[in-house]
Amino acid sequence: MGQPQRLAVSVDEDLDPSLLKAAFEFSSEGLALAESGRILYANQAFARLLRFDNPAQLQGRALAGFRPAGHTCALVSPCNGSGERAKHHLCQFAIVRGEGKVASVEASCTAFQNNGREFIVLTARDVTLRERRRVLRDEDLRFRVIFNGAPTGIFQCDTQGKVLETNPALQRMLGYSREELRGMSLQDFTHPEDRVNALHLFEELVEGKRNSYELELRYLGKGAAVGWIRVTVSLVRGVDGKPQFAIGMTEDVTERKRAEQRLREAQKMEVIGRLVGGVAHDFNNLLTGITLYSDLLIAGLEKGSRLHHHAEEIRMAGEQGAALIQQLLALSRQQVIEPRILSLNDLIANSSPVLKANSARSRSTPRSFSKCYSISC
Repeated sequence: MGQPQRLAVSVDEDLDPSLLKAAFEFSSEGLALAESGRILYANQAFARLLRFDNPAQLQGRALAGFRPAGHTCALVSPCNGSGERAKHHLCQFAIVRGEGKVASVEASCTAFQNNGREFIVLTARDVTLRERRRVLRDEDLRFRVIFNGAPTGIFQCDTQGKVLETNPALQRMLGYSREELRGMSLQDFTHPEDRVNALHLFEELVEGKRNSYELELRYLGKGAAVGWIRVTVSLVRGVDGKPQFAIGMTEDVTERKRAEQRLREAQKMEVIGRLVGGVAHDFNNLLTGITLYSDLLIAGLEKGSRLHHHAEEIRMAGEQGAALIQQLLALSRQQVIEPRILSLNDLIANSSPVLKANSARSRSTPRSFSKCYSISC
């Protein structure tokens, strides 16, 4: 291959100034020439950037008037101690346009001298749309960080209740993966007994009868696991006011529900204990009278007689009733009942007369065992 040809570009030193002016005027970039911080000349693009109809309206205006308070440009700041200043400066800032609206502008400033005078040529472009896109990207990133790192379950669903997106916390709670949950209906992991109420509230939300709702319901996790959640659902509307989708936040309250159930059981037992305690006290008063009168009967009857034996049985029954009352009182006071050893021989022997009287079909009742059996109760 031969040597590449070199393109020779000649510069006309006698270039028509009107051509340079036309290039300055018709440039798509906003261009302005300033001296001592004030605009000497600006092209049409620069005027449009600031929302002025005519570039002549900008002549004599201070550049600082279009910058926000506190923002200074290195080229229009006082010189440093050495008498030097930056020859080129690139910055981005907000400007106040002619109609009072704020726009984001990226500007490139270059200083040069001519005939002992110092000028600044300013190139500016509107980057408002680019900044909006950057802000949206940043907001989306922040949302993703919050969405994925939130300790509470979050879901997004359409107006039909179909799941669009879920965060890891909800996936762990239900036991499903992100892909498995996508496309499922909210009813699919709602307990059958709670579906009617949940569906009614969601329909009212979509119809615009309410802006949000909150309720506690049972959920069905993977493998038929049942738990309790508190869910708050809000509707998101578009710029036209029409419903777009719903956002829900869930909190697992299963442990709280279990604690509440244990508390209710404890309160129920406390009420029963108070009732039993009151009945036991009244019954104990009756047994006291029975025991005292049986003692009087025993003292007044001939020992070994049939009536004396019956009186002793009455007294023994009273003592057994008193022992039962003590157990009921211990239950009402939530006391720990200490176990004790009972003799089966004595227990059956004491119960034998009662069993005979109440069981006509009983042919024989054992009165003793060849061995002594004991139980602990």
